Amino acid sequence: MIAIIIGIVCAVVRYIIAFGGTRKWPTCDHTPEVTVVIAARDEEKDIFNCLMSIACQNYPRDKYQIIVVNHLSKDNTGYIMDKFAEECLIHTRVVHVTEPDPVLFGKVHALNEAMKLVETEYVLQTDADVIVGENWIRSMVSSFTDNVVVVGGLVDIKDDGPSIPLVARMQRIDHRFFYGATSGLTGLAGMLDKYGTKPKAPFAWLRHLMRPSFASGNNMGFRLSAYNAIGGYSAIGPNLIEDHALILRLVNHTKKHNAFIVSPDSTAYTTAEPDVRSLLMQKRRWSTSTNVFDLLNVVLYSTIFLSRIVLPWMLLIFPLKAFLGILIVALGDALILLAATIRSNTQLRLRDFVIHEVYQVFMNHYLLFSLIFKRPVVWKGVKYHWKTIVNGNNGKAH
Repeated sequence: MIAIIIGIVCAVVRYIIAFGGTRKWPTCDHTPEVTVVIAARDEEKDIFNCLMSIACQNYPRDKYQIIVVNHLSKDNTGYIMDKFAEECLIHTRVVHVTEPDPVLFGKVHALNEAMKLVETEYVLQTDADVIVGENWIRSMVSSFTDNVVVVGGLVDIKDDGPSIPLVARMQRIDHRFFYGATSGLTGLAGMLDKYGTKPKAPFAWLRHLMRPSFASGNNMGFRLSAYNAIGGYSAIGPNLIEDHALILRLVNHTKKHNAFIVSPDSTAYTTAEPDVRSLLMQKRRWSTSTNVFDLLNVVLYSTIFLSRIVLPWMLLIFPLKAFLGILIVALGDALILLAATIRSNTQLRLRDFVIHEVYQVFMNHYLLFSLIFKRPVVWKGVKYHWKTIVNGNNGKAH
């Protein structure tokens, strides 16, 4: 019976998140000045296409600019950036970082240098291996209403045609599940904030406990005033998941929301990791760099642990009941994916869903062992030890 109870509890959390995924954030029709920041290291294969997608936006040319950082590249990334800046009609500034920082490392160092040049209130960030649609800027900034400090968008895998490899399919459905859950959580927070303005409204007491802070650094935006108020990337310190650390501090400091949008216009398309080994290294970098456990994260990680770790092992003891619990959880997963699929105008194939459920069990076991043994993380050819990649501030704003 315990297996069924675990399945029901974990599924209920998913059902609630899926409901939040059906809520849309309000938008405003404005075209403020925007700065798009891109950090790149050894990205000569992708940086030009990325910059072209930014330069061809359906947005007034005089209302946005690009700051691109060549961070310690050993290939032709910097040369391509300079040539692009010379010929592009959009104002583009190139920053060449040739020496590592003694404190900040990796992407956070590059972004910190770029942010020193930003003067507009609205800042959007993406990565060199990403391509965005022509309405990306307009869609992202439209969600910056008065109670929003951070905006995030869906990150999808580039479509390589009908013969997309299995490892790419796993990443595509994984992205949609994660961002679908993120959209649902932020949608719930927006509802609570709206109803919480009435002191006696149902669940109004949850208003200050639930401000989800999830997005991805290759498709996000934030307010410069809030960034400066928390001390920027310098205050975050060494971190390999600087996006999560920054968003958490912005939300905690301002008491405003992280709005997450799942729509074709706000979607950024990235390249899948080419093989299983690269995918495992990427996931391990993300998981070992995360040590922020507020109340919401404790609840979420607990349900993940129970559904992806405990329930599968209970199959050995209570096969029928554990299997039923797994099916109940799978229905919750399907609802989250369905909400994201409808909003992003994509397709959800049964084959990919089954692959996703098996993949999640395997990946969460792998990440659990990674957290226990804390092996060094290799990123961009550099090895980082666990103690140096953990954010010591725990996301708290100063």
